[in-house]
Amino acid sequence: MVDVSKIKFTKHAVEKFELVKRYGFEISKKQVAETVVNPER
Repeated sequence: MVDVSKIKFTKHAVEKFELVKRYGFEISKKQVAETVVNPER
């Protein structure tokens, strides 16, 4: 499990979370962190 509180997301990344949410795709910081650590291939 990834400790999201130790990851600093840029302003741009936070804005993208909000943008995709408006299109109906809610993505959490936890999901992003876990995907970076354990990508599916």
